[in-house]
Amino acid sequence: MPEMSGFEFLEFMALESFPETNEVLLVTSSESEADREEAEKYKKYVKEFISKPLRIEHLEDYLQGSYKAK
Repeated sequence: MPEMSGFEFLEFMALESFPETNEVLLVTSSESEADREEAEKYKKYVKEFISKPLRIEHLEDYLQGSYKAK
């Protein structure tokens, strides 16, 4: 993201008390365990941690499951 990192955005969401209904799909080129652990801090927002390259099937599976749950 041009203005801030994804983790900075998640911190902003937490500080501004965004409702948990604002779901985030974290799509990253990182496969590091440290980044997964960092994302875990924001688990009320981060509903999926997806490593690039993005497989459209993974995204479709998530979206179909997400809409079924609502």
